Amino acid sequence: MGANLLFSAVAFDGLFGASRIWPIQPSGFSFRFARSLAKFCTFNRQFPHFLRIQAHAPIVPLRASHGTIGDEGDLQVTFQVALIGSDGLIVGSDRKQLHHTPSTPGALGALQPDLITKFSRSENDDVVCAFAGERGARSLADAIVNLPECSMKVTDFVWRTALKKAAQSIEERGQQDEVIVIRKDGLQRVYLVASYSTAPTEVRSCIATGNQGYPARFLLCHFYEKRPITELRKLALLTLHCAAMESEGRIGGGFDLMLLRDGEAPEWESIEENALSSDWEPVRRTVYALIYP
Repeated sequence: MGANLLFSAVAFDGLFGASRIWPIQPSGFSFRFARSLAKFCTFNRQFPHFLRIQAHAPIVPLRASHGTIGDEGDLQVTFQVALIGSDGLIVGSDRKQLHHTPSTPGALGALQPDLITKFSRSENDDVVCAFAGERGARSLADAIVNLPECSMKVTDFVWRTALKKAAQSIEERGQQDEVIVIRKDGLQRVYLVASYSTAPTEVRSCIATGNQGYPARFLLCHFYEKRPITELRKLALLTLHCAAMESEGRIGGGFDLMLLRDGEAPEWESIEENALSSDWEPVRRTVYALIYP
């Protein structure tokens, strides 16, 4: 074990992640006991919390996360969707963010929740980005909306090259940084720029980004059709709402929705999380009745 590492037992709950943190010695009874308890908590599903042992440097830089905390991605807090319709597109995101405050020798920092808008916009809204991830996600989105090509009429090749260069310019990148890129003059596709890919990915139907561990994506996979965006709005919101329910509080804090039609300025909506319960309940009852008539 590294001489400069600190070890801590961290208890996670279902709301904001680490709720109790205990520094422990890297050897001796406390370490062995915490390691055994961590295994028990992780694999016993009846246990309301889970425990892990983590090693960390004495000083951890301050950073904000829009998707994951830590190199292993143990706490993900963003879910976003993009749906391309017949007359424009919709992009939706939750608002939850976590600040990982610095640690000091002998004591870990804390995870502090906050609410933000996870969109970056260029001048005149020629390009809009939705970002999910950690470290460089927002930096990448900001770099993209400040590209000179945003306000130019450019070919697809030139635009893809510009996106690739913007991604390469970000020095501090997380393992799962993702940015959905929308151009106002090309609404029949979006691009996904991600830290795990060497080139932008073109999307012409729908996509979900951020935390992919929740079944809410089922709704997009089975019910998306290329329709007018007014008809796709409820599908986008229900998918976000289900992801928030499934995450037990890690995703949510309300939602931001952008509707963009050909030749028009973006239309923005802010929806509180509890406002969607009435939309979801009829869907749940209908599906339940079909399965259990």
